[in-house]
Amino acid sequence: MQMFPPYLSRFLLVTILLMIASGMSPSLAVLHMSGLDARWVMGVSATSVLIFVFFNILVVRGLELGVKALEVLAIVCLLLSLTNLLYTDSAAMCVVAALCAGTGLMIIRGDNYRQMFRYMQGVRKIRQAK
Repeated sequence: MQMFPPYLSRFLLVTILLMIASGMSPSLAVLHMSGLDARWVMGVSATSVLIFVFFNILVVRGLELGVKALEVLAIVCLLLSLTNLLYTDSAAMCVVAALCAGTGLMIIRGDNYRQMFRYMQGVRKIRQAK
């Protein structure tokens, strides 16, 4: 058995990209669309990142719910970022968040990420058999 799963770089890249997107997109939406103060923005940002971390842990454990939830999270972040472009004059941050979410979504739907996930499911089955 290998020390690190195959295609670990895909998993780490998705983790970084969706961490950025899930931290930026909801906080920009709260800041620009609702007009709430910075405390709410930080709370929304922290909450969305914690939700991402929860679903990412499910992926590591080999549960299909985690992959589906990350896809939905990436789509929501992408839509929030694109919607924020209409309400803000700081388009650079919205574009960065949209690119991170879109790239993460493409990687999740790719074959290499699916192969990594199947490996994680195999590890989960081996652990359950013991």
